[in-house]
This record gives sequence, C-alpha cells and structure tokens, in this order.
Amino acid sequence: IILTEPNCRPSNDKWLQTMARQCQDPNHLVLGYVALDEETKSIRRFDSIRKAYYVLRRAQQTYGYRSHMPNVAFRKSDFMKEQGYQGNLEYIRGEYDFLVNKYAECGDTAVELARPAWLIHDEPSNKSWHNIHLYLQASLKSLNRVKSMRTLLFFDHLLPHLSLLASIAALAWSIYAQDWILTGCAGFSLILLFVIRMLIAHKAIKHFDEDLAMIKLPFYEYGIIWRNFANKIRYWRADKNDFTSHKL
Repeated sequence: IILTEPNCRPSNDKWLQTMARQCQDPNHLVLGYVALDEETKSIRRFDSIRKAYYVLRRAQQTYGYRSHMPNVAFRKSDFMKEQGYQGNLEYIRGEYDFLVNKYAECGDTAVELARPAWLIHDEPSNKSWHNIHLYLQASLKSLNRVKSMRTLLFFDHLLPHLSLLASIAALAWSIYAQDWILTGCAGFSLILLFVIRMLIAHKAIKHFDEDLAMIKLPFYEYGIIWRNFANKIRYWRADKNDFTSHKL
C-alpha cells in the first residue's frame, strides 16, 4: 500500500513504478521524497529538505524514525497484524510520523530518492504550515526513539552556533581592545564560517532544489532554532484539544 495526500501530485508517470521497485524483501517500508511546490517560500522549502535529510538518513542507517513526507509504502500484512494505527488514534494528524515509527525495523526500510518517485506538494498556506509543526509537537509523546534524534539535532545545532558565537566574541573583543590584527583574523574567520556553511548546504540540497539562493542558506540554517522556538511557543499557547479527537 502506498499512502499519500490529495494535495500531492506525482512529478511524472513513473511514480508508482519507481516506488514499487523497492517493494521486495527484506524491505517492509519504503520512504519516498516529497518536494514542496516551487511557489512555496524558499525558507520553507529549505526547512523541509533539511528535515528530509535527517529522517531519510536515519532510515537508511538504522531505524526509520518518522516522516513528514506523504509518500510512504508499506506491507498491508504488517499493518493488519499490528492493528493499524492503534496507539495513534487519539491524534487528528501525525499518521505518517506514527506509521514509520511503529512499523520500521532495523534494516527493513528502503529510501527511494530517484526523481521519478518524487511527489510535488502544493504550496501550503500559512495556517497549514504552522499546523504541521503543532501537530508534530502533539504527537511526539507517542513516538519511539525520540531522544536519540533530539540528541543528534542538539549537537548539530550547537556546534555551528558555538563557532559563530566564538567568532563574533573574538571580533567584538578585538575591536574593543583595538587589536587590529586580531580583528582581521576574527573577521576573516567569520566570513570563512559563512562561506563554508553556504557551500556545505548548497552541495547537500542542490539535488532536491536548485533554485534556493546560496547566499541565503547560512541565514536559513542559523534561524532554525528560533523558528523551532516560535513553534514551541505556539504549541504552549494552543488549546491541546485542537490536536486530539478525544474531546474529554
């Protein structure tokens, strides 16, 4: 069975054929890529690609953790044997995250990244975009292997920000102390940091989106923690009954 959404369309007529080539032993799950429509804001396309890297890499290396992309193939026999969405029925959304998290086993999840297997997701409205993140916050408590992914994300965010803060601190101190040699070195290291982050990000995402401006990528990346913080604030302020079907 391949599960998707009505607001997604195949990138070409080889979608099912390309996904189906992964539907063989020992695979029990197949994760495909979903690209946001080119009309979508570039910062949102960047965020979606970055999340895809984490969830798809984890599925390739060990266990499938979750998937924010509605392009998932699974065995009907597994679904029926484990009672389908049992364990997630109280939530209105989050079915793709839950499906991958519940049914993925080590070494049985395939990832299909060929372009013919891609789906194109219609440009999300501001409300639907924010709701996606709110529903994820609500459903995290029902997912397994959350701590390991959060640890990975923490250090992946921590190290670049430490480098940025160290460069800025050295630059500020050198200007205050009027040490112009140190100022030049600190300024050069700050520029070099942005250039390196820009090149790394561009190399990583160009396969998925060639239209994102390189110069913006470091700013998108360093802004992730603030966007995540804003999503948490929205979730804390939201009525939690909006995320569940059990209005008790």
